[in-house]
Amino acid sequence: MHKFIVVFLLEIKLKIKINKKLKKILKNSVDKVCERC
Repeated sequence: MHKFIVVFLLEIKLKIKINKKLKKILKNSVDKVCERC
């Protein structure tokens, strides 16, 4: 049970990291598009 909780928390941390990276990439691509406007 305890092991399962640890794995669950690690997955959440990973998802948060991935989400932050994706948001950064999205923001960068939006900025590039705006520069072209």
